[in-house]
Amino acid sequence: MRVEIKTVHIVIVIAAVIFAAGAWVWAFYELPEPEVCEGSISGTYLGSFYVNEAGSPKGDSNYTTTYIANLTTMNGVGALFLVYVSGDGDQLAKLMFNVSGCCAVEEDAIKLTLEGNDITLDWIAEDLVWEGNYSNHFIASWGPEADPEEDRGSILALHFPGLAEDYYVELRLEPP
Repeated sequence: MRVEIKTVHIVIVIAAVIFAAGAWVWAFYELPEPEVCEGSISGTYLGSFYVNEAGSPKGDSNYTTTYIANLTTMNGVGALFLVYVSGDGDQLAKLMFNVSGCCAVEEDAIKLTLEGNDITLDWIAEDLVWEGNYSNHFIASWGPEADPEEDRGSILALHFPGLAEDYYVELRLEPP
């Protein structure tokens, strides 16, 4: 009985020390202010994330896949969530990415920092790559075998752990 009470007291003391140390760090450590730029966006942008191993949007490939994309931000800070929906399997090492510095730029592009990587999604009024399926979306796409008109905005497969650097990637987001 004495051993159990002593153990409980030790656990309580350890928990109190950890809590006090955490409170001290929280109170005295200055966290950097997130980058907030003029025109920071807030809201939820829904869309899709497409991957093609061939390095171009419609190239023959053994691996293509599509994810639902959800970008949720408040004052330019938030997260991008990806949910696998179809294709040849999920190769991504993670499906949630921290986002900061999310800004609308003259209403024709969104710039954001995704896990430390700068991405720009251009406003595409008329989507010629997919026969209009993604008209009126913000799109970032790139692949080493893509035609110049298929590279839009600024994005790389390397921004998404688990994908090879020579994959074609396309992030498409519809404004709220």
